[in-house]
This record gives sequence, C-alpha cells and structure tokens, in this order.
Amino acid sequence: MLIGSEMDADALLSGALALCAKQLGLDEPELLQQLRNNSPKTHSVLRYALAKGVAEYLRDLECGIRGVFLHGSTMTDEAGLASDIDLIVLVEKKVDQARTLLQHLGLALVTSYRALVGREHLFSFLDVHLVDVKEERENHGYGALLHSSHTRPVSLWQHTST
Repeated sequence: MLIGSEMDADALLSGALALCAKQLGLDEPELLQQLRNNSPKTHSVLRYALAKGVAEYLRDLECGIRGVFLHGSTMTDEAGLASDIDLIVLVEKKVDQARTLLQHLGLALVTSYRALVGREHLFSFLDVHLVDVKEERENHGYGALLHSSHTRPVSLWQHTST
C-alpha cells in the first residue's frame, strides 16, 4: 500500500466522520446533509477530527516529523464546504519525501471528500506548511506562529523527548 493512498484517505475520512457524528449527536445521513448544506460548525468539527487523524497518521510514520499543529478557520468554527485544513508540520529537516507524502495525502483526501459531498470543484483540502526545527527555534516564518501569543495554533501531536 502506498503511503498517502486513497485507502489511507478513505480510512482517515471515515474515522473523522464517525467522530464528528458522535460529537454532534447526528446519524450519518444527518451529518452528510449538514455538510452538503454548508454548516460551519459541522465542517469545523469534521476538519478538526480529520486533522487529528492526519496527525496520528503522521506520528505513526516515524519519518522525521516532530509535530502537527492546526490553525485557521477550523479553530474558529468558520469552516465551510470549500475550506481547507490549515496545518503546520514541524520536521527535523525539510526534505522532498515529507513534502511529497503530504501532497499525496492531500490529493487522496480531497478526492475522497469530493465524492462524499458531491462537489467536483474542490481542488485542495490540506494547506500544509512545513517548518523545520531551526525555523521554529529562530521564530522564522511559520515557525514564529508556533510561539505566537495571539494566533498560536493548537498542537495536535508533538514529539516529546525522553
């Protein structure tokens, strides 16, 4: 199985849908109807659940990823049908392997999501910014956002030293 494949995306989306339905107290048809009707709360809860699933998926790969952080419209319950999931992925080093993995996963997720909500015009679902540990330490670029007191993202998973 390819990492970032449609099989991975389908499993991630299925798990996020189950968590979203449980949290909102909806059955699957009600959940899908709210998503198709562009309910900001429903889209935000789904995107948060999916972001958590993506973070756990990346954690299990053990490929130099040090943490996954969520920011943007998902955090303010303002997500809509076409909103993406804004992630900051902290890595040891920015390497093409991590970027390629995230691009494949993003493409597989948007394909699965389009089929779910019946919207073919969606072209992006993950907005991922890679930050290496040097950028985080120097508060440079998105590394600065990780320590911002005003717009600090939520840590979905972060490697802890032992």
